[in-house]
Amino acid sequence: MKLHEPYVLEKTIEVYGRLRGDDETRLFRLQALRSINEGGFQVAIHRQVEVPLASLCPAGGPESTARREVEFWEPYDLIWTGLPTVEKALDQVLAFLELRCD
Repeated sequence: MKLHEPYVLEKTIEVYGRLRGDDETRLFRLQALRSINEGGFQVAIHRQVEVPLASLCPAGGPESTARREVEFWEPYDLIWTGLPTVEKALDQVLAFLELRCD
């Protein structure tokens, strides 16, 4: 088989938090993935980040002073848990994430 390690996305939750050392609160997305072939869950954690874009307008134009950013989901961590339900798996990973926050 050319494809391997299939996972099913069981549940996605989003939560705000500020990691130790970060200046601002960010939105985190936790996705609980269940392996079709094995037990347990992989929980992928992504955080939303904003990246400034270079202005497309010539320097000195009125549009060049406008702030332009693009948001995307940056991979943060991938945690495996052997807990039997998606709710318990997400609760465990939320507790781990909370330990990393101020």
